[in-house]
Amino acid sequence: MSHQQCDLDVASLPIRLFFALCEAAHSMVSVDTGPAHAAAASGLRLVVMFGAQRQSRWLPRSPSGTRVIGLGGPPLSSHIEQISVEEVFEAWDSLAEQQADECELEAQPRLAALTR
Repeated sequence: MSHQQCDLDVASLPIRLFFALCEAAHSMVSVDTGPAHAAAASGLRLVVMFGAQRQSRWLPRSPSGTRVIGLGGPPLSSHIEQISVEEVFEAWDSLAEQQADECELEAQPRLAALTR
């Protein structure tokens, strides 16, 4: 599966453009911020890094049930710098694997109908 990297400073985007990007994006990696909560609310798969705040209280929720992975935060860490790049990449990669599995499950009934 090929992925294109897109680094954006979402804090400077107009809100409508931000939500349009959420609709088009595969996933998002963010610190615990307002844009992360908005992305989860729009159904975007998400990896959220926490510093001094607890995931149990602040982890964004998705009303559609899309996956949101939290990394760090007490008692695991107290600073975002304590989260390794490898840990973030593995969490993000698991979102890609989940999406591939979901696409395969969605395609199976269509393939079965075509072979009848």
